[in-house]
Amino acid sequence: MLDRIEQFAAGETSILLTGEPGSGREAAARAIHQLSSRRRRPFIPVDCTGSRQPGFETELFGSLGDF
Repeated sequence: MLDRIEQFAAGETSILLTGEPGSGREAAARAIHQLSSRRRRPFIPVDCTGSRQPGFETELFGSLGDF
């Protein structure tokens, strides 16, 4: 897992971490942030579980229609 965190931190793309409650998503996100070039900017966690508004994920992460 630490190798993956380092890989993600080195990249410039947005990532979406998923998993069960208590699986360590926020801890992994904080680690990625701290190792990234963005570490001097604020870390703002977003809980998407309660936001079932149409287009919410697209607004945050862009369209997946091209994949």
